[in-house]
Amino acid sequence: MTEFDSSYLMFCSSYTDFDILAHKPDNDKVGKGIYCFHFLNGKIKPLSIIPSLNPAVMGFHPSDPKTIYALSEGIKENGMISKIEYDYSLNKNEPSQIENFEIISNDSSHKQTNGKSLCYFKIDPQSQKYGIAINYWDGSADVFEMNHDNKHSITSIDKLYKHVDHMKLAISLQSEEEKVSNPRRQVKDREDHWRNRLVGPHAHSVHYHKHWVFIPDLGENCIFQYGWNPEKGVIMDFESQIKLTETKGPRHMVFHP
Repeated sequence: MTEFDSSYLMFCSSYTDFDILAHKPDNDKVGKGIYCFHFLNGKIKPLSIIPSLNPAVMGFHPSDPKTIYALSEGIKENGMISKIEYDYSLNKNEPSQIENFEIISNDSSHKQTNGKSLCYFKIDPQSQKYGIAINYWDGSADVFEMNHDNKHSITSIDKLYKHVDHMKLAISLQSEEEKVSNPRRQVKDREDHWRNRLVGPHAHSVHYHKHWVFIPDLGENCIFQYGWNPEKGVIMDFESQIKLTETKGPRHMVFHP
């Protein structure tokens, strides 16, 4: 491999069932799951397809890049996190060439969340002791404990530690006038959601930064800020609601390096 070679694995998720999504895709091309490729100097070589139900978003374990968490998105049942482990080897004569790519395990029902339309999951990159899942439809977040037992894989999700309900939080933050002029509610179905995305919480992603966790919420038109310091027992303690300009509907955010 020369210094100009660009070689890496690439994973692409796809929707496999449009009927259970909160939104409606603009095309009718249904996927088969997670597509695995080898990207080499601008060329893409197919390697494998991992069957999965609506794996809308994927993420890697922060210290084990060979572990993928795939999120099953849908509004009919609570979200499901799949844990996928893979391995591969490089060609001895051509180190830029990937050989023997294989899926070691695919735990498609690794951990279920407490909300629908699961759209984000991320492990705390510092402590690696907790992971937070975001349920878009319900506007909620689930904090899971990661496995700490050395006898088992540290990449496994252990158990639910805390459930955060943005609906209850949003209502508690409203004044009496706001409760009348802008009552918060859960959307009834997809059609109601398409017309009224701002009538109630729709948490969209989670972001760790120093001693805080930030969750952009499309429906509440704000970013919820929580205290986060696992070493001192501070796990998702609500601190503030950062309101944005009307109808902006934040989904994601990044920090300047």
